Amino acid sequence: MQQFTDNPKIRPVATAGFVEELYLRHRLKHQISKVARPPITRDDWPAYEYLRDLARRLRPIFNTKGFANWWALIVAAACTVGFIAAAHPWAKTRVYCALPGCTPQTYFRVLKPYNKRDFLMQRVVDGIPEPPEMRRFDEDSPLEMGFTLTYLKFEDRGSVWSVRGIDPYFRLERNGHGWPTLPTNCHPDLEQGHTACKGEPQW
Repeated sequence: MQQFTDNPKIRPVATAGFVEELYLRHRLKHQISKVARPPITRDDWPAYEYLRDLARRLRPIFNTKGFANWWALIVAAACTVGFIAAAHPWAKTRVYCALPGCTPQTYFRVLKPYNKRDFLMQRVVDGIPEPPEMRRFDEDSPLEMGFTLTYLKFEDRGSVWSVRGIDPYFRLERNGHGWPTLPTNCHPDLEQGHTACKGEPQW
């Protein structure tokens, strides 16, 4: 009995092979659509591994001419996955603290807020301050100039620190009255609801 496919260039080698061919081609399309999309995550890699397994299973089913176009598509999809993986590194959860038991003792100083997400911050490790760096959060943050963070947890995504779903993601150093401790040249401006400093904070 004559068998037909949706691609005249591909000829089934047997009835059983023909059925498996249609199934694998359908699965291949599905897997390519799953893995060839940014941003890639760790959960996408099982789909990528299954894509490679499908390619190995399809090789003996298709003849050389019919398989060539599919193999080019598979290679293109694999290259896309690799490129996306390089451009979107997996997030790594980081925790810094200067609380009892934390090693090394690490806290962050807020030198200047540019908006609710971008801040000039300085990390201090075991009492040694590091050069200030610009940091961006993926959500609006209530941090103020002169604050000292004794605890900070986030997902490091390269240019962005993600704090979504992390509660609390920071803790402030506070005095005996519960107020945030501030450098000597800074004070809380209760009318404006912010801290005010004469120049840059001086610790």
